[in-house]
Amino acid sequence: MNAPVPRPEQTPDALRAALAVVDPKRLPEMRRTKDEAFAKAVEWQSLSPVRSWVLAWARDIEIARRPDLAARHARARSNAPSSTRQ
Repeated sequence: MNAPVPRPEQTPDALRAALAVVDPKRLPEMRRTKDEAFAKAVEWQSLSPVRSWVLAWARDIEIARRPDLAARHARARSNAPSSTRQ
């Protein structure tokens, strides 16, 4: 069994590099949501949108970098009511 991709630091550059390995098709989504988070941070004069963005992508990368967890997550999402899916 292959070792999982190492857990990245919780910085935008490290998260982007990890996503490029584990799920590169999501890079445009990552860029879009990063831009949205930074725009909200300026508007709200708060870093909380940026921190939320980092945590959300760290979570998604943690799932994607571990095939066992990704499979369990996919099964759970397919069994969840549509109103609870993100």
